[in-house]
Amino acid sequence: MAEKEKARLRRNTSQESRPLIPSHILDEATQRLFVLSLFVLIQSWKLYDVTLLKSNALAEYALTPLNNFSFVLKYAIIDGLFLWLLPVLSIQYLIFSPLKTLLFALLLNGVTFFLVSSVPGPLLGSIFMPLWKLVFQNRELTIVGDSIDLNSVVDMDSHFKGKLTIHYLPDSSARMNPFHFDQLCLDPNQILEMPVEFNTTTDIGYLQIEHTAVNNEIKNVDFKGHSLRRLLRGDYRYLSKYPEFKRGDDRVFYISFPISEPGSYKIKSVTDSKGLSIRTYKSEFLISSCPRAQFSYPPNFDDSKNYRCINSKQDEDSLHMPLVESFGVTPMSVLISSSLNGKFYKEFNVTIGDKTTSSSSKDISWLKAYQISRNTLEQEISKDSDFFSVAGEGILKFQLIEIRDYLGNTKRYNPLSDEKDIRFEYELKRGPKLQIVDSDSVTELLLDDKKTIKILGTESLKETDFPLSVTIVHLLNTATNITKEFTKRSDLDHGIQISQPGIYQLLEAKTRYCDCELVGQAVNITVAQPPTVDINATPISDKCLGTVGYTFDLDLSGKPPFQVQYHIYTRQSNGILRPVHSSNGKSSRLIRTLEKRHSFTFRPPAEGNYVVVFNNLKDLNYNQRPVVLDESRFTYSTYFKKPSRVSFFAGNAQQKTINTCFGERAKIPLYFEGNGPFTFNYDFVDVRTGQKLVNTVTIEDISSYEIEVPESIKGGKYEIKLSNITDKAGCNAILDERERIIINSRTDIPEVQINNEVSHFQIVEGDSVEIPIKIKSSVGRTNNDKIEYDFIDLFDKTKRTRRSLQGNRPLRVNAAGEYSLANFENGGCSGKVIGQDKKITVSYYDRPRLVVSSPKEMKQHKDDSALHLQPICQDCKNQVQITLEGTVPFVVDYEIRYPNGRVETRSMNVASRQLMIDLPTAHSGRYEYAFKGIYDNLYTKEKVRNFHQKLPRVFYDVNPLPSLEFDQELQISQLCENRVRPGKPLVKIPIQLSGSFPFKINATLTHAATGLKETLIFSKVTENSIVVNGNKSIKVGEHILTINEVTDGNGCSKKDFLPSNNYIIAITEVPNIFNSYPTQQHYCVGDHIAFKLTGVSPYTVYYNFNEKLQKAEVPFLFSRLASKPGFLTIDAVQDSSASSCLVNFTALGSPREDLKLQVHDLPSVEVNKGDYIVEDLHEGEQTELIFRFFGVPPFTVTYVRTTELNDKKSKKKAEARKIIETHTIDNIMEYEYTVLASLEGTYEAIVISDAYCTARRSLE
Repeated sequence: MAEKEKARLRRNTSQESRPLIPSHILDEATQRLFVLSLFVLIQSWKLYDVTLLKSNALAEYALTPLNNFSFVLKYAIIDGLFLWLLPVLSIQYLIFSPLKTLLFALLLNGVTFFLVSSVPGPLLGSIFMPLWKLVFQNRELTIVGDSIDLNSVVDMDSHFKGKLTIHYLPDSSARMNPFHFDQLCLDPNQILEMPVEFNTTTDIGYLQIEHTAVNNEIKNVDFKGHSLRRLLRGDYRYLSKYPEFKRGDDRVFYISFPISEPGSYKIKSVTDSKGLSIRTYKSEFLISSCPRAQFSYPPNFDDSKNYRCINSKQDEDSLHMPLVESFGVTPMSVLISSSLNGKFYKEFNVTIGDKTTSSSSKDISWLKAYQISRNTLEQEISKDSDFFSVAGEGILKFQLIEIRDYLGNTKRYNPLSDEKDIRFEYELKRGPKLQIVDSDSVTELLLDDKKTIKILGTESLKETDFPLSVTIVHLLNTATNITKEFTKRSDLDHGIQISQPGIYQLLEAKTRYCDCELVGQAVNITVAQPPTVDINATPISDKCLGTVGYTFDLDLSGKPPFQVQYHIYTRQSNGILRPVHSSNGKSSRLIRTLEKRHSFTFRPPAEGNYVVVFNNLKDLNYNQRPVVLDESRFTYSTYFKKPSRVSFFAGNAQQKTINTCFGERAKIPLYFEGNGPFTFNYDFVDVRTGQKLVNTVTIEDISSYEIEVPESIKGGKYEIKLSNITDKAGCNAILDERERIIINSRTDIPEVQINNEVSHFQIVEGDSVEIPIKIKSSVGRTNNDKIEYDFIDLFDKTKRTRRSLQGNRPLRVNAAGEYSLANFENGGCSGKVIGQDKKITVSYYDRPRLVVSSPKEMKQHKDDSALHLQPICQDCKNQVQITLEGTVPFVVDYEIRYPNGRVETRSMNVASRQLMIDLPTAHSGRYEYAFKGIYDNLYTKEKVRNFHQKLPRVFYDVNPLPSLEFDQELQISQLCENRVRPGKPLVKIPIQLSGSFPFKINATLTHAATGLKETLIFSKVTENSIVVNGNKSIKVGEHILTINEVTDGNGCSKKDFLPSNNYIIAITEVPNIFNSYPTQQHYCVGDHIAFKLTGVSPYTVYYNFNEKLQKAEVPFLFSRLASKPGFLTIDAVQDSSASSCLVNFTALGSPREDLKLQVHDLPSVEVNKGDYIVEDLHEGEQTELIFRFFGVPPFTVTYVRTTELNDKKSKKKAEARKIIETHTIDNIMEYEYTVLASLEGTYEAIVISDAYCTARRSLE
């Protein structure tokens, strides 16, 4: 708000102030102009006075004498009065506050002091000279010494005079096919539009097209009236896409007429609306029907025969291929491609038809399209005898790719199309290799039975290959041939059934398509005889029960194993036989034996009348067809009462083993059935030796009893046997012989102990180890064993736990500690631990460790996790030693962090325990070398994955190499020869150093001409410059100072310096001058003449041009513009050295030849005597174009033909011209030359050359 208020007050103040001179007398803008003009006048007067003061001419020209003091005082008063009077005038925009006025006065006084000092001359010269050159840059000094405009030296138009313009009289024309249509053809019902180009200013009244058909019949097509207007009204903008389309010409327009029939077309007549004839270009267009091709299938063509067997001999006549039907102008070229199983195989390019000859040029009957059908595929395949054999089995596809007629018209077909007319599939088949085998070679042929012969090798057959016809022959009876046809693959599982023994061989086999290849050997079929049996039955009698059974002895014949089936019946009181079922519920019973003699005993299960009937017999061969036995011969009967029985089991068990521990007693109950009480004896018999362990025990008149093992039997395996079992009638009671009671009494107390051979194990952390234990037991290890053991932590002795191991697994542990056995159970019996104080210690292998060391480690700072190295120079070798602890080989993962922040991860394999690692030093800055993981032969990456590894890091700094560069702008010092004094400073060379001061510089000073070298050492350089002292070896010529080595305060050295990084000390002789183009002695007006000077610049050059002496002050190059022809000679040269050396080239007589040259005038050419001639010609007429030359022959002239463009936007006529063609004529020895011209346009010369010079001009 305060700033806005101040601005408002200033506006009000300015509005209230009025200029001293009223505005109606002189407006404020004019007053400001007068005041500023007065200020400029004062400053110009000041510059005038300072110029006179500097040139010491003030006394001669000044009104009052001035010195430096009076000059400053004079203008301090004038400038002060001007500035302090401005507020009095009160002119808007020139009113300043007292502070600003004071500042402006001080500024002007400062400028006055600056002008009177010695600084402004060079400074203003360096400021205003570039501006001067910028303003007057088009002006150059000439040989004669004047300054002229470069563009006015040579007036090129004065060297080119005259031109010829040819105009065509108006003409009308018509051109058919202006866009050069070619390789077009007509499809059925297709209409082609043929364009016609008209170039005329009149309307078209009549158009007649002559059409010659392929039978040479000529027909004229007339377009007039309505039909012509319809053509003229057509939309032909689509023709603008062709490059020959003419735009921007109102006289040119296009129409198109339709073409629907093959033949020849041309324009016969064209007239305008007045009936005048329009000229037509000779243009004839030939068009034919488009070619086409397809596979043609005759009416009797059978697709089922599209195959060929490649493993059987077949005649070429058996090829079943379609015809190739082609239509077009002959000769035609048909491209057919073949592929096998989807991959390219072969390609046929077939020529069909012969070229049709014509009786005359007007005969176009050859343009007629013919339809030709040929067996092209069969012919081409017949030429290649290996076509099918090389191809192999698969689907062979023939594809029509394209057809090309005689005119080059091409029709291409889609190679992916499955249409039948362009694709034909032909299958190459191969009959399989078949052999016959006995499907069951182990089984022989049975009497009145059949056996199966299988066919092998049919895996490759497809369902379409069936039926398969196979014929086998009996070699002993050749009249017996068996032929079988398999209609489908599943029929092959049934094979060929045969019923006669003998040798069979495969005679022939054929699939639906191909014959099969017969391999393998003959099959021998043998016959098997049926088995027989002879039974001898011996009755078993009992005084108490009668006939209680039979002992049957069977004599068998046949091929084992044998199986005899029999039934057991009970005879009822009414004589009916009732079957007795076995324990599994079956009425029949089987006897199986591998021996040809077999005996078994039959005892009825209960009292009663029983009948045993043998039914049938089987052996290995007649297993499915048993031999029926004569039941009348093999039937046996018996009868007995039910006897008393004694058993160890209440149920149907037959055997039992009772396990007891050492010293443990067992009790066995007995079960009685029948007429009790009973009397019996029992014994304890050793199972192994059969000896009685105690005396026989007799038990009398009991109905129930429990046998108890006596204490005297401590252990062993023994059996309880009963004997002399009688009932109350004195008859023997039955005890099933299969019943057995075995008591297995432990003879020992099981023991367990740790194997004494090993007391300590070492394992990889995470692995496990088996503690060897030794068990002493009569029953060995069992599934219900139990071992208890104690574990004490190896790292904490107070941690003690008890663990158990169930079953017969080994004792495997994975924790480091001490292990000892505590309890043991074996086979359900408690055991004892031998050597309970024996312990097994399990410890871990030491994990791999990595230790980094270096003699360059910093002494004052040490850290377990990091190694700090002393700084090192860039590109110097830096190493650390790695010591590895563990089991070789090692794998070390690490990463490198570069000074730019980039991190690179690496891994290395180490086969030793120590190695040296080269550390990178390619770049300056801080490097970090961090180790991420170490693995050895025991602790691999997989095992250490869950471990934490504490690995060291390496830090080190790389100091950059020092550098030395000469100033690119001040890389040379030029000195006079007299400046060289031995031991005295010769030149102070500025340099740019980077690194740490002080520096030591090793340099070489080489004489460029002689190659002599001198080594210079600059020690303790503390600034960016070096001083080279003079010596006897520094002579006239260029001396190149190159740097060999630079060492900075860090001790880092750099030796590789670029050859361009040098400093040149040039010792100059007296000045000399040389022609910049020594081989050029002839110059042309407008060329620049240049001479190079050597010595100390600037130079004064004295020269003679056209007998007039001239002089010029130049730097290293004397260059002048040759503005006039004449002769130039260099007389003398003086340099700006201390001795101001002068060389007078005329003192010895004539000047040097290389300092002489001649300037020639430019040649000229006149066209038609320099006049501008316009001629009107009819198209096709000619006129003369006459060139006249001025100069020194031979001449070379280049002329152009141009036309004027109808560009309304162009303001100048020259800007609307277009160059149509350019011609060059050389080696013209005459001064006049004539050529003929007939084309429309303007002809004029643009380049003329004579023996020395060339003049060019531009048409723009």
